[in-house]
Amino acid sequence: MRLLCAVLVSVLLVAGCSGGETEADPGPDTSSEGTEETPRDLDADELEDVLLTVDDLSDGFDGGAVEVGGETEDTDVVIEQASEECETVRRSISVRSLLDQPRAEAEFARSGLGPFVGQAVVLADEDAIQDVFDDLSDADERCPSFTLEHADGTRTAFELHPSTLPQLGDRSITIEMGMTMSDGTNHLFGASTTVLVQLGPHLLILAGTHFADQPQFAEGEMVQLVRTAIDRIEEARA
Repeated sequence: MRLLCAVLVSVLLVAGCSGGETEADPGPDTSSEGTEETPRDLDADELEDVLLTVDDLSDGFDGGAVEVGGETEDTDVVIEQASEECETVRRSISVRSLLDQPRAEAEFARSGLGPFVGQAVVLADEDAIQDVFDDLSDADERCPSFTLEHADGTRTAFELHPSTLPQLGDRSITIEMGMTMSDGTNHLFGASTTVLVQLGPHLLILAGTHFADQPQFAEGEMVQLVRTAIDRIEEARA
């Protein structure tokens, strides 16, 4: 599974979508207290160094950084949708507009049926990241549900839900989704949380997925993982 080559193959098919966006509280004006040094931008060769490692996850997970390939063919087709905007939402969740930008990825799993964690750190123009956030703003209201047909004939139905996760980083959007995968006879039910965080020209994507009757994430585990990933990037930029 590949996270950025489709938050669809490794996030939509093994993770999720939909969400609510929050803006950071600017806080009190501290301009008179001195000028803080502007964080530097990481270069492409440094992206893998800031990825999470298996030691950052709870016991039982395995995995780590994976080799990043080129753009994969987008063969999934939306066959049922609640609004005309669902295709835009689907493509934005997979961050297809940034697939040609420098990035590093990591994948983790506790078992063959999860839970799964996928991470990507992308270096991109801030305006391009803004476009992704704009396309995903209020996604659960604009596209409450849709169903995809995959190249192998299987189908996955997605139901988008509002998120209550806190603001993280400079700006973040959290995507919550329930999903049902089916080959026409068998059905697999699951849910996912995907968090996209902007840190200057860096886009952090962290997705967690679990399936019914399998172990789930501990309470607060995804938020803690996102905060750890943010700290790793901010420390490298200092």
